[in-house]
Amino acid sequence: MRSPTSPRALAALLAALGLAACAAPRVVVRGQEVAPAEADALVRHELDALRASTASLPPADRAARLEAFAARYPGVPLAAGALHEAARAWLSAGDAQKASSALGRLLVEHPLYPDATLAKYDLALTDVALGRARDGLST
Repeated sequence: MRSPTSPRALAALLAALGLAACAAPRVVVRGQEVAPAEADALVRHELDALRASTASLPPADRAARLEAFAARYPGVPLAAGALHEAARAWLSAGDAQKASSALGRLLVEHPLYPDATLAKYDLALTDVALGRARDGLST
């Protein structure tokens, strides 16, 4: 007995599922669903203003504000850079644990971050500073 589904219909269904799985990534910024590059353009001015307003703050305060920015815009590529800056500010503040946490979040939430190799290196140095040499060497 022949199946009610023709090979042509099955091929069309598989093609549709394949195209749906390859949909362009979208992120939500201020209630709008946009492409990541568009999202960067929407929040770039805010990040530039944040950098300018926190330049003279103590490193811990600057790091906290950069992390808050990154949390406000999950999935936005500029948020990855903000997390990396926050980690470096935490290191400047002498808080290696918070720096390690920020770098870990950066690498998990933004695996395609252009400076991921540098972030991994920073994480390795931070792990060594925290006495976790095995973790640092494996990073």
